[in-house]
Amino acid sequence: MNNNKLENQNKLTPKQKFGVFAVGVLLPTILSGCGKPAKNETSQDQNFISNTETTSVKKHIETEEEKEQKIQKEQEKERKRIEEEKRIAEEKLQKKRNEDVKKLQEKLEIFKNQETPKDVIGDILDWKHLDKKTETIVGNGKLVEKDGKKSFEHNFSYKSEVFPEYSLIAVGLSTYIHSSPSRIANIDTAIEKLNGTIIPAQEIFSFLNSLGPVTLENGFVSGKVILDGKIKDALGGGTCQVSSTVFRALLNSGMTLNKYQPHSISYPSYYGKYGFDATVYSPSTDLKFENNSESPVILKVERHINNVVVLVYSKEQKNVLLKNTAHSVSEGMLYNRWKRKIVNQDGGEIRKGTFSVKQKLAH
Repeated sequence: MNNNKLENQNKLTPKQKFGVFAVGVLLPTILSGCGKPAKNETSQDQNFISNTETTSVKKHIETEEEKEQKIQKEQEKERKRIEEEKRIAEEKLQKKRNEDVKKLQEKLEIFKNQETPKDVIGDILDWKHLDKKTETIVGNGKLVEKDGKKSFEHNFSYKSEVFPEYSLIAVGLSTYIHSSPSRIANIDTAIEKLNGTIIPAQEIFSFLNSLGPVTLENGFVSGKVILDGKIKDALGGGTCQVSSTVFRALLNSGMTLNKYQPHSISYPSYYGKYGFDATVYSPSTDLKFENNSESPVILKVERHINNVVVLVYSKEQKNVLLKNTAHSVSEGMLYNRWKRKIVNQDGGEIRKGTFSVKQKLAH
């Protein structure tokens, strides 16, 4: 049987033998490998997908960064625009301030040399305007009540004849009736130096800068001064009479007090007994105020009989109430406290401040 089968296979043609081989051997091999991708092809496909996803994520991140950068650029652009607008506005404002000062300077000598009308000075020196305790002008007006309503009334109403746009907004007053000839000479020199002082808008007034060097060449002589708690002879003795009067006037004007020091010893005959005075001593001890308005301030400083009178002119007027709220004497020391309020027209408070004074009593 087997021999017959073998004989039959041997009788097959070559073509028939290949068919048998293909069916028996090749076909199962082909079928077993069907559906399996080549190893290299699989790796290439995965790399393609991975690279595509990475590129997409990277592109997304760059887009977010670009958005943030765009926002930052816009913010920086806006900041620069605002800064530029502020700079231009400030330049315009400063130009106007400079023009205001220039206009005053054009007629400054006329203003300095023209005496304040006698009726105005008479009104200033009138007892009804003086604080009964300090015997000087305290505040530039008062609150009055009529029909249940409060309103602020100024002590004085007067416009400069040289500068009609400028009104008298505050006054300072002090007396030096018992002064020596050398002290009076220095008071007169200081009055001459300070008269016509212009304080530009938003700038700081320095008494010592306006006064100039306290030297013989600048017109000062030796006089009595209070220095380190003692009475000594020094150039410019008596100048503090003028600085104290300027201090009173500028407090009454509503300007901001930047630097101030009372005398270490109280001399009621010159400054009263309520610590309402300001000492200066070059170069260390100065009196400074800041003009907190948008209008220049100009000082008219005059001598009338035995009084120093400081008149403050400006286009802007504030309503100032000034009061001595505490006064006591203990163990040879004098204590005072002052309160200043700046109010609107019906008395509502805008700004307030206090300052205290401790002085040794003169013997």
